[in-house]
Amino acid sequence: SQVLRALAALRLCASVALAATLERRITASLAPTKGFMRAILGDTWTLHANTSAARRLGWLPELGPVSKETEEELRDETVASFEKIRDSGWHHSAVLANGYYTSGKGFQKIGTLCLLLEKFAGPKDNRTRLCTEWLLTGFKCYYDPSAPPD
Repeated sequence: SQVLRALAALRLCASVALAATLERRITASLAPTKGFMRAILGDTWTLHANTSAARRLGWLPELGPVSKETEEELRDETVASFEKIRDSGWHHSAVLANGYYTSGKGFQKIGTLCLLLEKFAGPKDNRTRLCTEWLLTGFKCYYDPSAPPD
């Protein structure tokens, strides 16, 4: 509304004391996950965060020292998951799950499977390539309006 925009403009130009007064007059709403929150209007936001630790992370957690049997079991489970998803056709319905949230969960599962296949079978393995193709095909409808919806 115009009143809120005017208040926001005033708030941007106001002294610190006036801004604090306005802040106290805004009723906090209780968000179920974050506690009390206050609405703030603005046009530009800048986030300053130390990302140095995150820059050192890879796509998958490091396995660390594991026995050969454990690594083989992880490889076998990855391949079994791939085969089950491939044979059931689940990869198709998972990424076209009638909504961004549910489809996102499907993309996350398929994406993680692709990364595990790349780690255990290699990037040139046919299973890894097929898994990647599922992602490419699934994402296409989100960025290419001429792509078929299925």
